[in-house]
Amino acid sequence: VTTSPPEVVQRAVLNTFLGAAGGGLTALLTVRLRDRINDLTSCLNGMLSGLVSVTASCALIEPYAAIVISIIGSLVYVFSAQLILLLGIDDPLEAFPVHGAAGLWGILATGLFSVEKYQAVAGFNISSWGAFYGGGGALLGANFIVAVAAIGFVCAILTPFFLVLKVSGLLRISADSEMLGTDLEDHGGAAYPEDMGGSQVLDESTYVVPPAGTKSEDTANSKIQGERKKSEDFLQV
Repeated sequence: VTTSPPEVVQRAVLNTFLGAAGGGLTALLTVRLRDRINDLTSCLNGMLSGLVSVTASCALIEPYAAIVISIIGSLVYVFSAQLILLLGIDDPLEAFPVHGAAGLWGILATGLFSVEKYQAVAGFNISSWGAFYGGGGALLGANFIVAVAAIGFVCAILTPFFLVLKVSGLLRISADSEMLGTDLEDHGGAAYPEDMGGSQVLDESTYVVPPAGTKSEDTANSKIQGERKKSEDFLQV
């Protein structure tokens, strides 16, 4: 950044902010129309999706393109998040919709919206630029090949790794831990206390306690009592 012309830095900063704004608003409105709720988590992940979508091209595109790219990236996030739920894929942090799906779109968007003169100013003196600006499809094709290569590399490396974990029984936690929650089971507390409601004092209704007779029942009850005591002590300070 320190060696780039000020124009390049300014454009990158502006388009990054526009990407966050476009992505956040799009996700907020889309989920509002779909579910009739104002979902803060979806809004924040929409902002991240907008940022991810414009990362590759932020110094090479017009401001209006940053908004368009981030809007599409946010929609990609929302609907890919819904898709993996329908497929029964466990991704509670929505990492794939935000970074995988929106990131793939961002790579392809560079091949569509990149401006020739902005590439030259940034030091990319190549013979192809955004297809929407008459640059042909070479840049878009090259970016597509890079995306496929990255996906193939990750699959080739991690598929055997996860197969070994699955065969050895280490891929998933126990059913009891899933019911209790690993934040409480492994770390002794709630990761998101702001989701617990007004008083912040914990009781048995805060967690799904494993059925009686399971090995985690005593652990769950003792940890709930400990969490309640810590919360009460905190409120008395």
